[in-house]
Amino acid sequence: MSELRVISVKIPEEVYKELLLRVPEGERSNFVRDAIMEKLQKTPKPDKILELEKRLEKLEAEFSQIRKYLADLELLTYERGKTNPHTFCIDELDHKIVDYLIHYKGATTPEIAEYTKT
Repeated sequence: MSELRVISVKIPEEVYKELLLRVPEGERSNFVRDAIMEKLQKTPKPDKILELEKRLEKLEAEFSQIRKYLADLELLTYERGKTNPHTFCIDELDHKIVDYLIHYKGATTPEIAEYTKT
C-alpha cells in the first residue's frame, strides 16, 4: 500500500456507537480504511463512465444509421407487381438507371455511367 493519509469524517452518533460495539479498538482504522476501499471498488471511475457513455452514444448513432439504411432498403426493394420502383425516380436519368438495374438485375457504377453517358 502507498503512503497513508489521515482524514476525518463526521458520522451519526448511532453509527459511531455501532462501530464501537462491533469493531475492537486498534482495528477501527483498518475497518474504516477497508470499508472505504471496498466502496471505491464498487463505484465506477468517472473517466470510465464517460468512456462508456461515449461508446454508448456511438453505438446508438450507428444503430440509428443501420435502421435508416434498412428502412431505405425496404422502400427500394420491390417485388414484381407490388411496388413500382419508378415512383422513386426524380428525372429521366433516374428512370434510365432503374430500367437498366431491373433489366440486368444490378450493375456497377462504370456500367451505369456508360449506359447513361455520364
